[in-house]
Amino acid sequence: MYLKASEDAKKKIMKLVGDDSDILLDFDDGVGALSKAGTCSLDSSFRLLIVNSQNDSEAYDEIIESDLGPVRVKGYSKTYMDENMQLLINERFNTLSLHGDNSGLLTGTVKLENFAKN
Repeated sequence: MYLKASEDAKKKIMKLVGDDSDILLDFDDGVGALSKAGTCSLDSSFRLLIVNSQNDSEAYDEIIESDLGPVRVKGYSKTYMDENMQLLINERFNTLSLHGDNSGLLTGTVKLENFAKN
């Protein structure tokens, strides 16, 4: 599995990533301390989270490779991903979107959230 970011997306993301940061591609389904979705929620989405490397994020138990570096994910969330994915910027709204080679648009708005103390 591989995640590629467009150059504009990469610039936006890497501004937040420090030497002591991890990148998480979060399927926000109510699992884990960083989740905003309620446990009964049927609404789920992807978020890109920047966290301190020491952050207790054990729910993110697998790594996918990317041109941003290693990206941690919840292993079971790979079901909702494609083998090859791309993060793109919507220039009009300055937001990220996640696309898959086979599925097309996976998430129209990927929230970028910084939990790291850089």
